[in-house]
Amino acid sequence: MYALDVDFEMYGKDLIESAILSTKIIKLLGKNNPSGFAYELFLDDEKEFRKELYPPYKKLCRILFAHKNANIANQKMLQMQMELLKFEDIEIVGSGKAPIERVANKFRFNIFIICFYLTEIESNL
Repeated sequence: MYALDVDFEMYGKDLIESAILSTKIIKLLGKNNPSGFAYELFLDDEKEFRKELYPPYKKLCRILFAHKNANIANQKMLQMQMELLKFEDIEIVGSGKAPIERVANKFRFNIFIICFYLTEIESNL
């Protein structure tokens, strides 16, 4: 990372040999080695951050609505959204037009929901 003028480097168990080699190269260049941080520490922090929000701690589900008429697809999505709001154990994290709005001449809309267990999604839908 020295070439990019970065003063720290992340490494993990699988990159120890790479970190050792980069240290030797930097010393040959007569420069100071960047501070090293274990990637595993970052992962530990991420696990705590994600615990209440993202997989694998919560299940993420995408519900796709497609129809040749954009208004109908959108209306169906909005109806489902209203139904999903009734369930406390399911959280809507996003909805609207799909990133690829039209496939096979059908307009697409989606809802993204999260919950702790797949059974919550299955039993409520």
